Amino acid sequence: MKLIGLLISLIFLTSCSTFRSKPSICEMLKMDNCNNSKRGLARSAGASLPSVNAAAFSNPAAIALNRGLGIESIHYKNEMQIGVVTGTGRVGAAVANLPNNGTFFGQTAIETDNSYRVRRIDREKFQEDKLALAAGANLFGGKRKKGLKVDVGVQLRRHHTLEKEYGGAGATLSYNNIINIGLASYKDVYYEDLRDSEIIVVNQDGSTYEFSTDNNEQYIFKSPYNVQTLTAGLKFSKLAVDYIKFTTDFESETDDFAEASLYNISYFYRMWIFSYGRRFEKSYKEIYLDQEFVGKKHKSATFLGAQFATGNFLFGLFHNYYLLDEWSFGITFFL
Repeated sequence: MKLIGLLISLIFLTSCSTFRSKPSICEMLKMDNCNNSKRGLARSAGASLPSVNAAAFSNPAAIALNRGLGIESIHYKNEMQIGVVTGTGRVGAAVANLPNNGTFFGQTAIETDNSYRVRRIDREKFQEDKLALAAGANLFGGKRKKGLKVDVGVQLRRHHTLEKEYGGAGATLSYNNIINIGLASYKDVYYEDLRDSEIIVVNQDGSTYEFSTDNNEQYIFKSPYNVQTLTAGLKFSKLAVDYIKFTTDFESETDDFAEASLYNISYFYRMWIFSYGRRFEKSYKEIYLDQEFVGKKHKSATFLGAQFATGNFLFGLFHNYYLLDEWSFGITFFL
């Protein structure tokens, strides 16, 4: 922690005294409040998050001020999480092949203990058979450089297996393009059908065995839940700080709740973005320690990210984006 704080301080002091011969990343990406321009991809909330889709599906109002087109992909183990975001400066929209659940910047992944144990041993990211869409619009103050701005948004999550849609809405309030606060809420459901399947069962000590299921309905797992999100942030010319809190309540009285809070800070230095985050989670999920699964209600995690802009591309290297102590790689193309 002290070393990271020292590095951030050194970068900040260096940027203040270094002659800038190249355009900054804020100028290249035309980010709102970095160069006093509203032409680029701007967010009314979640400015420090390394993924625009992470911001969009935390609170859909965050993309209300987006302008232009961005195609984002995050690569891990030959798999891609793909998202597209676009906007006119007053209305924005986003679509992704996966919601942001189960990532450092998303809500706690809802799954059975065995499904979690299997993918944790295999170091697989959390995946769902869903398509996520979000849209945001500015209601007030969108053309002003100073003063109050109000943005609203909606999101929809399509379950391909269930052939059903679940959704919600959000709003953000910002002042002088510096400080913002937002609230969002949506409904969703966890669904897994393991009937007539050959599955691997993982015990708490890490040992495994194979098991065949029949057509009994006890092998259908379905758990509806509600998620409330609180966001707050500060955004300056070279620094952005965000706080996000996810609270997940289950409709079934037999299920426990899950709560996750995270802090993220990003520093914009020339064509670079450096990010550091801390996540604190309170949930039923176990931790994987010394090849065993240990029950621990309170958990914490750290995120590190570095992104570099060149031309119309933004390249990123992330550590622990999928909460697996892994490295992933991101590419975003802007128009």
